[in-house]
Amino acid sequence: YKGMDLLTNRHIILKYVMGDSRGALLRREFNTLRQLNHPGIPQVIEYYRHDAWHVLAMELIPGHNLSCLPISLNPEYI
Repeated sequence: YKGMDLLTNRHIILKYVMGDSRGALLRREFNTLRQLNHPGIPQVIEYYRHDAWHVLAMELIPGHNLSCLPISLNPEYI
């Protein structure tokens, strides 16, 4: 989901899952992303848990949804 960080006034993305096994994967994604620094990779802001929900907040990188690419450029068809 797209959201707004009220402290920094910037757009962010919230990615969330429910359950411990999926939460472990999201936590792993957080740990991996926070080690990377590239303009095409969103910087992670925070990982937290709220009840059964695991939430990853990261910066929004403006652009197009890859599913909107022509079929010839869509990785599913390469």
